[in-house]
Amino acid sequence: MRPATSHDVARLAGVSQPTVSRALRDDPRVSRDTIARVRAAAASLGYVPSSRGRSLSTRATGQVAVVVGELDNPFYMEALEHLYGRLEADGLRLVALTDPPERSSLTVERLLDGAVDGAIVMTTLLGSDLPGQLAARGLPTVLLNRAIDDELVDTVECDNRQGAGLAAAELLALGHREIAAIFGPATTSTGRDREAAFREVLAAGGVPLAEARIRRGPFTHEFGRQALGELLAGAPADARRGDGAAR
Repeated sequence: MRPATSHDVARLAGVSQPTVSRALRDDPRVSRDTIARVRAAAASLGYVPSSRGRSLSTRATGQVAVVVGELDNPFYMEALEHLYGRLEADGLRLVALTDPPERSSLTVERLLDGAVDGAIVMTTLLGSDLPGQLAARGLPTVLLNRAIDDELVDTVECDNRQGAGLAAAELLALGHREIAAIFGPATTSTGRDREAAFREVLAAGGVPLAEARIRRGPFTHEFGRQALGELLAGAPADARRGDGAAR
């Protein structure tokens, strides 16, 4: 048995096929009685509107791409959950692309092939040309949790500098002076800004941050465990026992 079409719905409801399309979109030009009749006919026939057909007529896909890094990072999974809910509430679909930043050329091709109406990019490096390419092609783009130095697209991020500065200030307030730090990649705005603010607050408190006590790397559990192990292996015995840092 072939699936029902909008023409079948139109015949059953006694309206034209374009009216079916408008009624199922709750177009204000269609009366409420006609909308109810069309929806009833569609339900009885088991008709499901084709998003592909709508995109041909409206020139919009109703899909937004979200470019993330590796999905084993719990931050990305939680962000995707919130983004999905917000886009779904607005009648849009989320399409996740998991290309790492170093493969941005592939991402550009996938974002500009007409399959999405916009992009939310979460993995941009400071020197990435992806936002500029998307802006030049007219694809609405927002950077989330990352920033670039050129203001080519809108950016949404937390105050990384303030957060890192507050962490440093808390350590100083507790009396610690032998301090180590694990930072993200310096090629990202998050890694760069957090390290800069952390250093500035420590320096203002008269505590230098020795390079030997710094580790930089990807935002992964594996790197965090490795870096912490290295730092603890080189720490004084009292710090390894948890008795407090040297003052």
